[in-house]
Amino acid sequence: MGKYILFEERLMTKFKSLVIILMILIMSGCAGKNFTFTDASTVEVGDTRAMIVKKMKGEPYHRTAKTVDGKVIETYIWTFANGLTGSTKSVPFILTDGIVTATPTITKYMKDSDGTIK
Repeated sequence: MGKYILFEERLMTKFKSLVIILMILIMSGCAGKNFTFTDASTVEVGDTRAMIVKKMKGEPYHRTAKTVDGKVIETYIWTFANGLTGSTKSVPFILTDGIVTATPTITKYMKDSDGTIK
């Protein structure tokens, strides 16, 4: 009976180690904030900061800001890279004083991570 328990403990330890290694590999394979082009296409000129974050389902991966002629010009960028598949995607928005003033052109050929075309 003792040998069986020892074998079972070793097996569980190896299984837990394998699960941890797989989780690390999966998590290290991606960078950025995942988003869909479908969500990005809903952002419109005139949207506020809060609206764009809600439509994109989270904060941007990168932000820049500068002041030009007394106006705050911000760039919000959602970027995602999948290290396992090698796919990348990025979408920027320009805000002036907290309001979206420029959106990118999103074509029907831009695929979302699930392979669907917007």
